[in-house]
Amino acid sequence: MTAGWTFLAWSVPVNGAMIGEPTAVGQAGQFRVESVIDYASRDVERSNLCCLDSDALRLLITISGLVNQRVEVFGRLGGVVIQGMQLPGFPDFDGEPDVAVGGGFKATLYEHGPVAWGVGGQELYYETHDNGLSATVSWNEVDLFTGPTVTLRPGVDLYGGLLGSLVIGDLRGPGGSADLDQHTPLGLFIGGRINVTRSVFFGLELALINELGVSSRAGVVF
Repeated sequence: MTAGWTFLAWSVPVNGAMIGEPTAVGQAGQFRVESVIDYASRDVERSNLCCLDSDALRLLITISGLVNQRVEVFGRLGGVVIQGMQLPGFPDFDGEPDVAVGGGFKATLYEHGPVAWGVGGQELYYETHDNGLSATVSWNEVDLFTGPTVTLRPGVDLYGGLLGSLVIGDLRGPGGSADLDQHTPLGLFIGGRINVTRSVFFGLELALINELGVSSRAGVVF
């Protein structure tokens, strides 16, 4: 592998999708449609070589609904805008905007008063290309999470928990190929959501340790 491809394998930005409440939210028969904008910085490694900080910006639409009062399923579709990082003496990887797809589930395991505890999982896949370098990066991430959702008052929730990520990435180009991995698989997330009206809500979320991420969302309940 050339030195240029070694740099590329280190510099590809990766980050997981927004978690949201780790419990099933809403009522049976309702659907939620929300837009998510998030930015994240993560450490990436190649063949256990660490680390270079990388950035990513993503725009996603999430559609979710309850299978029953304790199980929620959702799908995601959107775009990933990726900006590579430059190391002196090596080319920069600038991924073009491309499509991201994914989905997942959340299940409420326990409820007592204003506190609910849940678990869930999600997957997100995308590819991005740098035509100038004739390079392609694919990234598939599976996230598992668990934590509480606390209802402070009707329409106002706080949540958080533990997040684990399994990532499988690949860089392909004329100079060879490389496997890409996330350096730290465990992290924390914390966030909140507030209903502006009975059908419109906003939220913010932070992801820590395995990444430094900030996500915002706005949605409508049908």
